[in-house]
Amino acid sequence: MSELLRSDAIRRIEAVAMASLPAGTLMSRAADAVADATASLARSLEARRPIVAWVGPGNNGGDALLAALRLHAFGFAVRAVALDAARTPGGDAGAIWRLARNRGLSIGEAATWDEFLAAPRACCASAPIVIDGLFGIGLQRPLDARTAALCEAVAQRDWPVVAVDVPSGIDADTGARIGPSAMRATVTVTMIADKPGLRTGAALDHVGEVRVARLGIGAAQRGDALDRVEPADRGRLFDREQAREALPPARANDTSKGSFGSVLCYGGAPGLRGAVLLAARGAQAIGVGRIHVGTPAGELFDPAQPQWMSAPADTGFARFDAVAIGCGLGDSDGARAALDRALVEARALVVDADALNAIAADEARARALAARDEAPTCIVTPHPLEAARLLHGDVPSVQADRIGAARALAAKLRCVALLKGAGSVIATPGGRWWIIDSGSPALASAGTGDVLAGACAALLARGLDAERAACLGAWLHGEAGRAWAAAHATTDGSSAAELHDWMRSAAARLRASQVCDGKR
Repeated sequence: MSELLRSDAIRRIEAVAMASLPAGTLMSRAADAVADATASLARSLEARRPIVAWVGPGNNGGDALLAALRLHAFGFAVRAVALDAARTPGGDAGAIWRLARNRGLSIGEAATWDEFLAAPRACCASAPIVIDGLFGIGLQRPLDARTAALCEAVAQRDWPVVAVDVPSGIDADTGARIGPSAMRATVTVTMIADKPGLRTGAALDHVGEVRVARLGIGAAQRGDALDRVEPADRGRLFDREQAREALPPARANDTSKGSFGSVLCYGGAPGLRGAVLLAARGAQAIGVGRIHVGTPAGELFDPAQPQWMSAPADTGFARFDAVAIGCGLGDSDGARAALDRALVEARALVVDADALNAIAADEARARALAARDEAPTCIVTPHPLEAARLLHGDVPSVQADRIGAARALAAKLRCVALLKGAGSVIATPGGRWWIIDSGSPALASAGTGDVLAGACAALLARGLDAERAACLGAWLHGEAGRAWAAAHATTDGSSAAELHDWMRSAAARLRASQVCDGKR
């Protein structure tokens, strides 16, 4: 399981480790990791590519400069360019600057930056590999104009980049860009532990492949430091291994449809009928035993799915193991009345789309949702705009701290919050949080969220708790999008009506991997 640690937790671990190690040990190990990643990248590209280490004023700059020295010793053509070559930093980084100069590796002056900015797009054979050691997790302000221009120039020229710890300009805690520009890395070598800011939001367009260099810090040292870390600073990445563990057991031979739960998908107002049918397809993909479809406008039947049962507009929500409400629900009196009943009656509940908007518009409904149960049996599945409405904020504020927004929703509504988007975030009322390690821009298409809502309801009906159902549903949803994009060699043109098939296939691959490993 990959732990995700925010900056305060990283600094605690670093301080504990440094107190027990000789000076410079962690920087030496970090430089080795960066040098190894850079050499590996160089070997995958055209021969004789030059390497340029861009050196900032802090320890990231020291890591980059020492990595450049190691690569120079390996025989690579290496240059170093500093933000401020005239000012030698203090501490371990300063010792590396002095070592570099003693060994004949010059550190370029600021004028060298203009050379890079003025250079035309280089051909592959002569384009440099860049080591980004400009800024790390301590950056609190947008990049200055020259550094921002450099990042844009690197992206335009498509130069390969190895980022040290975090691409410069990305917030390691939130995944947001700190300003309008940030470095785009091919590989990010992050130190000590994985970080949430590499796994969600805008960061996903900047980090490339993430490699975690733990720097030889032992479990005892990590444990001592993490004992005092707040839940907000310590989360988890929900990856393929987590998904395999969460997947419901394989079906026994001696079972019936009653063994796998019942789901009601309720929504589908006139003009929006397809949304609730997509939710039902999501439930079907998970293997729920019985699926019912209901709308506030009366019974709804899909002739392509004759196995689904129609529920009347005034159905009793307690009849079903789980209910997904909101997909195309609309804003009628009947829709709001149905939601009010579901908040009270439903044994397990997924709240999506129009139901979320109705809750955002009426704090009494928000309180009714929060009062449902001591243990959460509900999942809310907002996209950023719906989350902003629920929190009475705006989308930029949600996207600036997606983890914080998900945790605030979970705390306010006393249910599991699944904040959709690049690097979907799941949070619980108790403060735990996860980032989902799957997804694709192919999912940025109308109706895909409806499929996810139905899938989460089916997982609840099959006996998963709300936290695991939200995590597994989001992972299968993201993996389906990724598989579709890989199969079609594009992220354009996906259809939500096809997505349930890809989710079913993603679950089947998980099951097959369990069998191969002897887990089930």
